[in-house]
Amino acid sequence: MARPLEGAKLPPEWVAPLRLGRLAVVSHVATARRLTRQLADARNMQVAQLAQKIVVAHASPNGSLAKLLTQWCLEDRRVHLLSDG
Repeated sequence: MARPLEGAKLPPEWVAPLRLGRLAVVSHVATARRLTRQLADARNMQVAQLAQKIVVAHASPNGSLAKLLTQWCLEDRRVHLLSDG
């Protein structure tokens, strides 16, 4: 998440997977701040470091997430882009 977990409203459908240990919610910030590209990139890098497989729903062509996906692929990370089909 791009905001602190404490006090965050999580979607109700996340409750059961969280309790079963099938879902993890991660935040790298302790205080609320305006999301910047640098903070988003830092969050994405931290989550990628923790992940066994990286799944991305959508990345804009030539966007910062697309560049990170390219980097992760070059590092032989397990990456799956859902919009690829």
